[in-house]
Amino acid sequence: MDKAEALQMLLQGTHSLGVPLSKDAGEKLLLLGDELARWNRKVNLTAIADPIQVLEKHFADSLAVFPEVKSAATLLDIGSGGGFPGIPLKMAVPLLDVTLVESSSRKAAFLKHALVTLGLHNGIRALQARAEGEPECEGIPRGEVVISRALHAPENWVNLGKRYVTREGRVIAMLGSKWSVLQLESIAKNNQGTVAIHPYCLPFSGARRAFAVFRF
Repeated sequence: MDKAEALQMLLQGTHSLGVPLSKDAGEKLLLLGDELARWNRKVNLTAIADPIQVLEKHFADSLAVFPEVKSAATLLDIGSGGGFPGIPLKMAVPLLDVTLVESSSRKAAFLKHALVTLGLHNGIRALQARAEGEPECEGIPRGEVVISRALHAPENWVNLGKRYVTREGRVIAMLGSKWSVLQLESIAKNNQGTVAIHPYCLPFSGARRAFAVFRF
């Protein structure tokens, strides 16, 4: 698959999710994919190597939460790894101020390299830090939207993430294919909050996914 085909596939896939991704943003995401593959030979950034799966499971899946973040001012991506979902969301929402937090020094180095390579100098940064629930001590800013992909089980993630959210903000839990409404409602109740669940399907495989938005 050449670059033109990959770009068309990516733009069509994100459009099917309701994300108005520009051609320039799509090209930058393909460049991110190239750098991810290159660095992955030495640094364990992702187990996903197939280019089409990278388009779907990293880029498109990250952008599925676009409707929830498009009007937000700040986003905190904890455990960002290879930059997901924070970098794709920055591509889709240029005015969004994004902080990528990663505890691994090697992964944090990749994030900083990726931002320079993509020419992302404003409104996004990578921090090497471990989020343990004390944002002021850790030097981690709070976010209007606090998000993570597969950092913890939902109940543990919500308990951690809510400590980093600004007033009137929300915590997003990105879920796999196995989740239950009762479980998520119980998590919200235990944290004195509410939850809204948003199912969706990945654009190429049709695999079912969902994300949950918790407010406190």
